Amino acid sequence: MTAAVASNHVPFAPRLRAGRILWRVLPWLGAAVILVVAALALEAPDSLRRQAFVVAASLAAYALLLAVVVEALSPTRASLRLLPLSDQRAERLAFGFRVLLFFLLITELGAWLVRENEWRGSVAALLVVLRNVILVLVGAGTLSWSGALRALRSGEPDSFLGTLGRVLARWIVPLAVLTALFLVIARGLGYQPLARFVLWAAVGTALELVLAVLLFRYARRSIQRALRFMRPDGDSANGDNAAPPAEANPAALGIEIIATGLLKWAIGIATLLWILSGWGLSPVDLYAGFSEPVFGSGGVTWGHLIGGFADVAIVLVLGWLLKNVLVFFVFPRARVDVGARYAILAVMRYFVAALVLIFALSALGVETGSLGWFFGAAGIGLGLGLQDIIGNFFGGIIMLLQRPIRVGDIVTVGDASGTVEDIKMKGTTLRTFDNMTILIPNREMLASRILNMTHSMGHTRVRVDIGVSYDAAPEVVEQILLETALAHEQVVSDPEPAVIFQGYGASSLDFSLFCYTHELRRRVVIASEIRYALFERLQREGIEIPFPQQVIHFKDGRPPEAG
Repeated sequence: MTAAVASNHVPFAPRLRAGRILWRVLPWLGAAVILVVAALALEAPDSLRRQAFVVAASLAAYALLLAVVVEALSPTRASLRLLPLSDQRAERLAFGFRVLLFFLLITELGAWLVRENEWRGSVAALLVVLRNVILVLVGAGTLSWSGALRALRSGEPDSFLGTLGRVLARWIVPLAVLTALFLVIARGLGYQPLARFVLWAAVGTALELVLAVLLFRYARRSIQRALRFMRPDGDSANGDNAAPPAEANPAALGIEIIATGLLKWAIGIATLLWILSGWGLSPVDLYAGFSEPVFGSGGVTWGHLIGGFADVAIVLVLGWLLKNVLVFFVFPRARVDVGARYAILAVMRYFVAALVLIFALSALGVETGSLGWFFGAAGIGLGLGLQDIIGNFFGGIIMLLQRPIRVGDIVTVGDASGTVEDIKMKGTTLRTFDNMTILIPNREMLASRILNMTHSMGHTRVRVDIGVSYDAAPEVVEQILLETALAHEQVVSDPEPAVIFQGYGASSLDFSLFCYTHELRRRVVIASEIRYALFERLQREGIEIPFPQQVIHFKDGRPPEAG
């Protein structure tokens, strides 16, 4: 299809395209000529004639511009299209241009006719404002549709241009669109001083945001350089004989994350105050308005509200700081396992959420002490109607505190077996060995029998059953089984492998080999590999692995005749 279109593509062909454009313009030109002739034939006043001429010229210009756009896009014939667009995109773009040009024609002509006939000036101003608002929105939509914002975000994260591009896409472009909308509305309605103030304040805000981001980028790199000596990463300071990269020091990584986060908060607060001062809201002005009520004559003032949410921010920062201290400083030194880390962090997260809720309600003027009666009265209804949810909630808390299972454990609950991926208030998520996810409610987890294969030990047992011929010596078979098990690289020597002589079978001596491995997920594969190795070893030693058989003896040495 593409080759056919390319081979049949029509070149620019000025005469052909001029003829097609003229064919599209002719109906509109006819309407414009009729309008002018009618105004002249009826001997209309000069004002009406001038209006007729302007309307006719506007129709002709609209028709010519529309014909040129449609000819360039050619939504129905790809061979005539001047732009490399698909049929669907060309059709949508042509439709959008038709709507936009018609809207501009109506609003521009309407505003001019209103002013020409000295009708209400507010109507003309509203039409102009509506036109400009639509143009701003169309420009913003075109910017997003063209992929320009995506291109700005696609730069290298650590490069200067990449950082600047993300700031432009995330902050500056939305700010510019909002400012442009406000400016066209304010100027259209006659608020020129307000429009100028907002324009310069928005420009200052954009520059302050760019400077703040660049300052943060420079400060973060300075912190990374200062902490580089704490990481045994074999950087280029040692020249060509630099050591290979090693695992990052958790303490250095934690210091970097904490310092970067605190720096981000500090620069963010300072930038916010700087931006507010640019909009005429200095800290002195903000402090003066702290005593004013938020809701009419209510008791909640702006100072009370801002102070309450400042407490919320402080709690969030302290919670974040405590989490990073535990993750990067306490847990690595105390050698806390993954499950315990998850439990501690989950309990701390819910505690921080409770404090945030209390401070937020206090900021809104809600007396937290009086909520006890509400929760007590609603507890009965909630206990009956939401007993499953409440049961799962407290079941999750019990599981996090008592830790019958931990994140990373391999468990069997009922018919489900897999690895514990997450423990939340609603339920526990298992990832099965078939790579499927199962969500088991916490109530069922506590009420069910749980087989935890990795709770107290870091290894699991592998069992291999085998039968050998009665001609084999049991001591030799035992030695071969033990040597084969220990030869496997994933079988541990502590606990030692063991062999049990199970008994005398119908056609074989039956043995069971028990060994241990740290690779719980591969225990079935390890058992299979040991069986392969045993088969080869027994064949080399000349020991037969018999198959079940039955010997029948007849009285006269001959089987009975059939029938």
